[in-house]
Amino acid sequence: MAFYLLIPNLLTVAMFASLYLSIGFLAAAVLFAGIAPVVTLRLALLLIMTNVVGFCALLRLEILQRKQFALLHEERNQNRHLLKEIAHRKSLEAQLRMVAERDALTGLNSRSHFMKRAEALLQRSRLEKVPFSLFMIDVDHFKSINDTWGHTHGDWVLTKIAEVCAQSLRPTDVIGRFGGEEFVVALPDTSPKDAQTIAERLKKKVAELPLQEGMNELCLSVTIGIALANSEEDGLESLITRADQTLYVGKRNGRNRVEMSRDSC
Repeated sequence: MAFYLLIPNLLTVAMFASLYLSIGFLAAAVLFAGIAPVVTLRLALLLIMTNVVGFCALLRLEILQRKQFALLHEERNQNRHLLKEIAHRKSLEAQLRMVAERDALTGLNSRSHFMKRAEALLQRSRLEKVPFSLFMIDVDHFKSINDTWGHTHGDWVLTKIAEVCAQSLRPTDVIGRFGGEEFVVALPDTSPKDAQTIAERLKKKVAELPLQEGMNELCLSVTIGIALANSEEDGLESLITRADQTLYVGKRNGRNRVEMSRDSC
């Protein structure tokens, strides 16, 4: 029995080794001890019973070990599957978040995500008592671009202008696509003078954009309306409204210009 238990994972080896020793023991007992046949038979039956019990015990142990290994293997597979499922869900969540937060065409902040981020910046500016400026940017004559060169070229124009705007702004500024050919920019800690400088630089870079082949006749330009938060009661919506109104003043005055809201001067 001890021999079977000492080699728990090798049933065949343990069985043959135990039988070999049992037969050797009987042969030695008969040859050297001169035991009677009846005693020999009894010893043989006892050794056979011991081997059968040991074999059955070890066989059961191996069966239990196989079941345990199978369950462990199944658990590992389920854990791997669960980890893959978790990773897949996280990937889907990231994609959904990206869809919700980013404009599909330009890669800028979507309107709703911009509003959330800009509102947080406006609240912080009020707490820190620093100026807060906001741009409304409109691509001049965008409808005629679509009508003349097609929507594919129009989308390309929006994408390039979005890239120029993102590159021209500071890391602390937030830009989003407000809708159609309009963009909106929140500029924390920015005085009217600094806002005017940034807007003029942005307008110049848009005018210097290299155009696609076949669009040489296009004079690409933007009109920018600037509004400054003047009081604690001046919310983000009212600030956007003032910047939008200022933008349309600039469009009526000839486009391709930066217009400052009168109450921001």
